[in-house]
Amino acid sequence: MSLIWHIVKKDIRRFRLPIAFGLFIAGLPVVIGLLDILFTSKDIQLHTTYLKLYFGVVWVQAFFVILLAGITRGEESPASTTAYWMTRPISPAMALKAKALFLSIFLVLVPVLSQSLLLALEGITARDIGYADLGMAFRLVESIVLAWVLASVTPNTGRFLIAASLVFPLQWLAAWWMLGWKDFINEKADPPFMATEL
Repeated sequence: MSLIWHIVKKDIRRFRLPIAFGLFIAGLPVVIGLLDILFTSKDIQLHTTYLKLYFGVVWVQAFFVILLAGITRGEESPASTTAYWMTRPISPAMALKAKALFLSIFLVLVPVLSQSLLLALEGITARDIGYADLGMAFRLVESIVLAWVLASVTPNTGRFLIAASLVFPLQWLAAWWMLGWKDFINEKADPPFMATEL
């Protein structure tokens, strides 16, 4: 376990600037939510502006998750002061566990905690926050796994970006289509029911 944490700490040093940017993105919705609560009670136009900013941040966060997940899959430098495998053998399983832990902390846990705080500020119940967090965590893990697979089958970052620009829009369109289809089933059903199992 200590070796896994050693690899994770090395990745933190290696990606310290992207991590700082990711923390900024994760905290920005909370700041926007606080401003929305404090200053929009008398100004509907300001509330609309905050909503646009919030959804803009969500899209930036999605692109950041995809990009960082793809980059972390790259091979380690064999000749540097932080090349952890120069003095000890690292199995593929060990490296995969370390990368998974790194991605889970900074690309799943941090955004989920940010969302929980934002929903709590809006007065959402703990149960609904839990459901929302599960949904967000699932979507993030899905994007990370897909980005990792794409990065594994493409020879360089440029090809990865091209593949991601083709695959992820299709994934998002499929998700929107499923949501629309579930709403259609719920509306047309007789008697009405909720298509939660679809």
